[in-house]
Amino acid sequence: MNAPYGLIPLGLFLALLYGISFLFSRLGILSTPAHRKIWNYALLAVFLVTAGLGVLMAVQVNYRLEIPWAEKALKIHVNFGLGMSLIGLFHLCWHAPYFFKRRKTRPVPIAASISAGPSPTAARARRDLALPFAVGFSGVAVQTLLIREFLTLFEGNELTLSLIIFLWLLLSGAGSLTGARAQVPDAASSREAVKRASTLVKALLVVPLAVFPLMFPLKSLLFAPGIEAGPPAMSGFLALLLLPYCFLNGFSFTWTARVLRREGRSLRTVYGWESVGGAAGGVFCAAAVLPGLPSLAIVFAVSSGLFFLLAAAGRSENRAWWVFPAVLLAAAVLFITAGGDAWMIQRFHPNERLVGTVSGGAGRLTVTRSGDQVNVYENGVLVHASGNAMLNEELAAFALIQTEHPDRVLLIGGLLSGLPAELAKYGAGQVDIAEPDPHLFRLAGKLGLAPSASGVLPIRGTPFRWIETAGVRYDAVLIALPGPWNLQLNRYYTAEFFARVKSVLAPGGVAAAVLPGTANYVSESAAASLGSVAAAARKCFAETAVFPGEMSVLVMSGRPLTTDILSGLARRGIANLYVRPGYFDEELFKTRIEQVNAVIGEAAPNADLKPAAYLSHIRWWLGRFPEKILGPAAVLLALLVLWGILAGRSSLAGMFIMGAASSGSSILLLLLIQIAVGALYLWTGLFLGIFMVGLAAGSLSGPRPAEKAGRAKTGGPLAVFAAVSASAGLLAPQLAHGRGPGFLKIVLLLSAGFVLAAAVGRFFAGLSTALEKNSARHDRLYGYDLLGSALGAIAFPMVVIPLAGVRNALFALALAGLLAWAVVALGGRRRMEKK
Repeated sequence: MNAPYGLIPLGLFLALLYGISFLFSRLGILSTPAHRKIWNYALLAVFLVTAGLGVLMAVQVNYRLEIPWAEKALKIHVNFGLGMSLIGLFHLCWHAPYFFKRRKTRPVPIAASISAGPSPTAARARRDLALPFAVGFSGVAVQTLLIREFLTLFEGNELTLSLIIFLWLLLSGAGSLTGARAQVPDAASSREAVKRASTLVKALLVVPLAVFPLMFPLKSLLFAPGIEAGPPAMSGFLALLLLPYCFLNGFSFTWTARVLRREGRSLRTVYGWESVGGAAGGVFCAAAVLPGLPSLAIVFAVSSGLFFLLAAAGRSENRAWWVFPAVLLAAAVLFITAGGDAWMIQRFHPNERLVGTVSGGAGRLTVTRSGDQVNVYENGVLVHASGNAMLNEELAAFALIQTEHPDRVLLIGGLLSGLPAELAKYGAGQVDIAEPDPHLFRLAGKLGLAPSASGVLPIRGTPFRWIETAGVRYDAVLIALPGPWNLQLNRYYTAEFFARVKSVLAPGGVAAAVLPGTANYVSESAAASLGSVAAAARKCFAETAVFPGEMSVLVMSGRPLTTDILSGLARRGIANLYVRPGYFDEELFKTRIEQVNAVIGEAAPNADLKPAAYLSHIRWWLGRFPEKILGPAAVLLALLVLWGILAGRSSLAGMFIMGAASSGSSILLLLLIQIAVGALYLWTGLFLGIFMVGLAAGSLSGPRPAEKAGRAKTGGPLAVFAAVSASAGLLAPQLAHGRGPGFLKIVLLLSAGFVLAAAVGRFFAGLSTALEKNSARHDRLYGYDLLGSALGAIAFPMVVIPLAGVRNALFALALAGLLAWAVVALGGRRRMEKK
């Protein structure tokens, strides 16, 4: 078997779930019989799986049957057996008094064990708002950091990002709706109920301390090294890991809001303070990411700070509530100084030696070594590998044979690939190297891996910035990247970028871009991906062709291209190891060039605002897995849409629609940031922080219940939302690829995010005010918001953007705002007619 049995990860995970269930029973949210019934059913389920597989394997061994999945079944049998044993320990604890007689003591109810205290005051009521603040701060911080780490564990593309956000919001929405229906126990006083809510929030802060350390061992347990996880397996893993925190996050907010309602705090006020906390969490994470602090250390620091806040807000005299956060803070410092982050990343590369890892503006950058080969991973994707002599020889030969004197070359990517030495063979006296993530230069220099040959100039800025400001002409520009794996890399394969490359080429210069290889067969998805990049190149260059090899190389020039590679090498006296007579079959090479370029044919050009190559590459990647997920995913989304619109009344349906539009707007603006400046992971925390500030501003400035009771003033916010979305669609081309300072584009996009979020917050405030007298729908409002947001998180990047493009998707947001207004207005009119 390729992975060990998961005694410790399974034990920690089950203990976490049991702790949440036990906490609910102690707080009176869940009755003790219901708590035990849950774990009785869990014991029955793991017993049936363990026993069934045990019988199956006994039959297989006794009768010597050939079952191809017997080894996998054995592993599942053992892991479920471990789960059965651990759940059995929970049951043993329940029945321990039966075996170990103890003197009976009179039980003391929780409500009576704590003094009710003095009557609430305005100052104490304000301190209670620290609870939703802590929920919001923790939620945004943990979400931002989980995205960083999940993109390291799995392929770092936007499909992974969409799945994370979708499952996060879906599980949080389920928790919120459960919290709306859960019992709020009668306590000796309202202050006692607030103390129980405080205990619930403190439990929420503890969960990430277990979830983050579990990620890497669970990944190693469930997925063998070298086995790439498909979307269904990835979704299952994400749901398993996110379930404890996300469910508790949604539950704790709604249940706490119901408790604070007894204190006279309206839902919109609680929602506003939760948004304020989310804003602070986003800004804090953005600041913590800049110096490259490890995610686990940041999580410990976040929980420590929030524990201090809750202890100070409640003026706790219990010394433990002050000592525990101090211990967490010390653990964060110890984790950083002891190199704990590197130790965890090493577990993800079991057959490689970790050289270094750093978190930067483009995500996590990791360098490993396998023998003499150096590997560079960006968000889990292998972007460079040194020692690939065949790829280096092909890229240099296919491109530089096209020009007589390649004296000055711009190399985008390939810092650690060994390409500069290969280019020198063709007479390249000056090689300027620019990397998508400039942090790689610092890491390479620190580790002694940077090229030291004369004539190699490292460019410390981004390739886009260098091309715009350098004022240098190049004989050749080589894009040595792995292809449009994600939107960060797709930016280097668009018509807009090829136009910029052409602007810095000298007369007779050549450009070349590495694309994924196709071997001897070009699938439909591969043809679509290659064809869209080739179509983008044809918009800028008179001559283009895809040269197949170890990887595909798209060669672009203003003059006719030659395929006589070997004769060109002989004429220049260049000796290669692989691209040479006897190994490189030039006639077969020419035949494959004709076949590949005929297959890719005409396609929609890859562009910044409609990334056809990236979307085709996603379909190409999905085709590598036997599971067909598009059909089931479409059915799931359709059911979610129907449920959201039909299950609730007009107000809830309107909130569901605006939740989807709100999530879609944040994704679209983040994608525009990625397209414009290419630093999505650096700006995610700050963007989410500003977005949450907008939600808070809109919610806290909403109508007062005493002024607008029973009436939903939502037309104004929805009009603003539609207008800003439409304006962003009109300005999208200029924001995406217009020349100008990137800082100004960032400011405009962040400002748009703030206004859109404020409109959604004001809309939420209006609906919560209108539903004050209907507690059932009032308590479910936040849950519908989250479930709508889950729909938007998966539908916009996977359906709307591929079909319509980024610009038209922004116009679709404006239509969603108008649709929400129509749904709420028609519902209000029907209620008036009934009266």
